[in-house]
Amino acid sequence: MDLKLPKLPVDVVGLIGRLESAGFMTWVVGGSVRDFLIGVKPKDWDLATTALPVQISEVLKEFKVIPTGRAFGTMTVVTDKRPVQVTTLRAESGYSDSRHPDQIQFQEDICTDLSRRDFTINAIAYRPAEGFGAGDVGDAVGAGDVCYPALSSDPRDPGSPARFALAGGLVDCFGGIQDLQAGLLRAVGAADERLKEDPLRILRALRFVSGLGCRVDELLEASLHENRYLLKSVSGERVQVELANILAGQHVVKVLRGYADVLAVLVPEIGLSDGFDQKSPWHCYDVWEHTIRAIDFASTDDPLVRLALLFHDLGKPASYTIDSTGRGHFKGHADVSTRIADKRLRELRYDRHSIKTITELIQLHMSSLKPEHALIWLHDIGCEQLYRLIELKRGDMAAHAPDIASERIASLDEFLAEVKRLVASGACYSLEQLEIDGSDLRDLGFEQGMQIGEVLQSLLHSVIFGELCNNRDDLLTAATTLMVEAAKWEDRQ
Repeated sequence: MDLKLPKLPVDVVGLIGRLESAGFMTWVVGGSVRDFLIGVKPKDWDLATTALPVQISEVLKEFKVIPTGRAFGTMTVVTDKRPVQVTTLRAESGYSDSRHPDQIQFQEDICTDLSRRDFTINAIAYRPAEGFGAGDVGDAVGAGDVCYPALSSDPRDPGSPARFALAGGLVDCFGGIQDLQAGLLRAVGAADERLKEDPLRILRALRFVSGLGCRVDELLEASLHENRYLLKSVSGERVQVELANILAGQHVVKVLRGYADVLAVLVPEIGLSDGFDQKSPWHCYDVWEHTIRAIDFASTDDPLVRLALLFHDLGKPASYTIDSTGRGHFKGHADVSTRIADKRLRELRYDRHSIKTITELIQLHMSSLKPEHALIWLHDIGCEQLYRLIELKRGDMAAHAPDIASERIASLDEFLAEVKRLVASGACYSLEQLEIDGSDLRDLGFEQGMQIGEVLQSLLHSVIFGELCNNRDDLLTAATTLMVEAAKWEDRQ
């Protein structure tokens, strides 16, 4: 893997320059260094500095400075471009809550600071060597410009003579650059200690495997499996962020196949599905392998669709029956899977809208989608949700037995083509698209409230089923007829 060091953003350069000019050494650290080394645009920028929190506030007083984690030395500095976290170099000890250190000690050694990080690829720092003018900092440094000293018997030992790999402003105390080039994920120091300090790091490791395709170091690999039950102590809000990142990764299959036992701590039904033989002519894979392939085949990055695919068949083991011929059946498994998803997503603190969207997709994933019913589907669940359902079914179908998959995907493509045609033509499937609205009905004499809503729905259904054209005159005429008929009915009462 060739490593690249592009120029830093002007606002980040400005913060570094101000701190350095005030006498405080400052480095770019963490994921931002990892990302720009492999040519990925960093999402966030984090700085580590010898300045204490009060000094950070004083030197950068022209900016808005928020003491987001002042007790831990972290200040958020808001530039005109982005928030940047600026943290005092520190050492940590004790993690009684399995997340935050019990004690911290501010210090001035960058390697000591990096030693508290999770993985070696995240324990690399970059300090622009000379000058801080915009455009002068961070000139490209290729892999050939980085020196790699011979590693000691234990390069993770802070006392090792080979603990530094310094060139072009890079500081690598734990072999992270070599691990990046080798595609290796390795813990800083003892893997068990790093994971116990914050069990969320278990999922962070899986996120890097999924996103970068990393090979996991043997010691870390064993620790991920052995310490998986520590995930029970992690809040649902923190888990859901990492789970979404895992499912979005290009190499998600590696995680789903290699760490089903870890994921089953969060969703126990995964463990029941792993290896569960479906005994069905429609399926040539067990339930979990089918799920893995369905997620892999999905042609969308929509996190809600990927979560729906994760859960869509997890109700099969609980709904399994077998007939006299030895064939397996899963009657009602969509209902069971929906209930499982609802329960687990609530445990992970997903918002109501996401849960409703995901469970509706799971509930409908066995539905037949025929082109002649496309307009009705658009009306029933809306355009956005219908596209999600199509993509869920595409992944699901692609993971069936090959001869079955090709036939069903071809049928799905016909349905999708009809949906696209209807949408492009402006076909009416929602109240918002009707050429009249509630004010028009009030002008005709309809009463405010439920009556108007019922009439509009009736007119919309007539349009959808081809009984009425969506033009103003026809709709007003039909509405007048409905009003006259309603009046006659009331008179007969």
